[in-house]
Amino acid sequence: MAIEEFFSIIDYIVDGPQTQEAVISAFADIQRQWVAPYPGYLSAQFLASADGTRVKCIVRWASEADFAHFEDVSDTKGRSEAIQQALRGLSCTAERRSFKLVRVVDPQTGPGAYQPDEACGLPRGNGRATS
Repeated sequence: MAIEEFFSIIDYIVDGPQTQEAVISAFADIQRQWVAPYPGYLSAQFLASADGTRVKCIVRWASEADFAHFEDVSDTKGRSEAIQQALRGLSCTAERRSFKLVRVVDPQTGPGAYQPDEACGLPRGNGRATS
């Protein structure tokens, strides 16, 4: 079974811990209202850098196809307006990138756990040791 999870990661550069909190609060609300209702949405995690200068939002999708469907059918204009409203008055910039999950390493991972994916030579399965 191939790993299909897909991630949209948004990196915010902010001017301090107070802005970190404001960005996290605003974008958690945007995730709940504008993104979470779509099929294949799994979660959003927010990471705040220890130095107060960055926030990463990791949006997890069941598959790249689910993310593409969201991009195709969601209210992009409404979501963009909500984002602009959330950012108003905050000192931050953002950049979004998308990623495919290609390997998981966890405490149960052992030798021989990976079998190459025929399409691109990447690992497949959940990364856990097989018996």
